[in-house]
Amino acid sequence: MQKTVIEDLKKIFDEKKDNLIQLNKNDAASNFDYDPAKVSAIIEAFMYYNKENLAKKDYLFFTNGNPYTTILIYLYSMINEVNITIEISQQSTSLNHEIESLLNDFMKKNWYKNTNEIIDYMNVKDLNQFIKDKGLNYVYVFDNKEKYAELDKMGVKVIMQPLFTLDLYTESEDYKFLENLLENYCEMNLINLTVYESKSAQYIYKNALNKGSSNGILILTDKFGDAEKVKNNLNDKKVYINFNPFDNFEIDMVKCFLE
Repeated sequence: MQKTVIEDLKKIFDEKKDNLIQLNKNDAASNFDYDPAKVSAIIEAFMYYNKENLAKKDYLFFTNGNPYTTILIYLYSMINEVNITIEISQQSTSLNHEIESLLNDFMKKNWYKNTNEIIDYMNVKDLNQFIKDKGLNYVYVFDNKEKYAELDKMGVKVIMQPLFTLDLYTESEDYKFLENLLENYCEMNLINLTVYESKSAQYIYKNALNKGSSNGILILTDKFGDAEKVKNNLNDKKVYINFNPFDNFEIDMVKCFLE
């Protein structure tokens, strides 16, 4: 993505940051912590990224409503010049729709040919009709395990895409208090957390190689040396050892996604 486009997008979000923060507060059902600095960094991560990985057709994405995911999918669609529809599971609706408005206006003013939209919720009847009308072979699900299971049960061909997901490995009950804190934080900030009891470094390594596993791994352990070996063998993952990952987590995950 060209530097001028990146700078223009950052400027738009910076100018509207107060309104976006207020809209986030107005979403009564959401405890999401909207951070303008993270948005700027996510946009910055697309600097000089120009890979066109998607065929020129329509796409349907289901997310857990994370506004940062909305921004990433929009930027990805602009690079690939494809039409997208995003279903946000009725989460952070005011904020997501303002992001939709800002980015659609930007695309229109800059002569992008693709059209994008956000919908709060899509029922089964509408989904089946949408798939039929658009001729979709499959749909994408970002960070929403419940939606993936629901669609898979319906017989819809689904591709699960981890983005803002974190796999947590703890070796004993001694970390239960920290585990509970992490679960609460992730739930509020629409980060998909999966907790494992880590039996060994080898178990963590093998599990991390499974298809659909997270690009973010947090290991809480007293066996620091074993965890370091896992980290060194997972170069394409972001591995945190006894360390708070959340200061820069979204940026780390976007960079992993774009690699």
